[in-house]
Order: sequence, then structure tokens, then C-alpha cells
Amino acid sequence: MNLNLKQWTATAGTAALVAVLASGLTACKPPTPAETFNLSYSIFFPPTHAQCIAATNWAAEIEKRTSGRVKITIYPAGSLTKADQCY
Repeated sequence: MNLNLKQWTATAGTAALVAVLASGLTACKPPTPAETFNLSYSIFFPPTHAQCIAATNWAAEIEKRTSGRVKITIYPAGSLTKADQCY
């Protein structure tokens, strides 16, 4: 097999690129189990208010969609912060 300089350079460059990409793919570690995130959500509406109920449903949906990795604790009626601090 006779290769001129251009062909040899292209072949060597391609081989080097494949080697770099292959080593990069093998160096990637598998994903680790995600940690759990506990979030606090302060809302000044009372627990029976429609917006507080919606926030509670939203928090439950987030927990369900993240397979329990994200948990949101709702603090209604200004129990965590006062109304003017919630915004």
C-alpha cells in the first residue's frame, strides 16, 4: 500500500481523532444516583386557599415526576416568612 503524504496525514489524523474520541468516551463515568433535594416553599395564603392547594398539588407532582429526588415542603399562612417577605 503506497500512500503519499496527504493520504498518510489524513489517515493518521483520522486515526488520532478516533483514538481521542474513544478515550474520551471510556473516561466518562456512569451516572451516580442523584441526591435528594429538599426545598422549602413559603406561601402566605392559608392552607384552604386555592393557591395554597395548587402549590401543594404542584409540589406533589414535582416529587412524583422526579421519583422522589425533589421534595418540596409547603409552609402556608406565613408560617415560615411573613407575607411581605414571600415575594
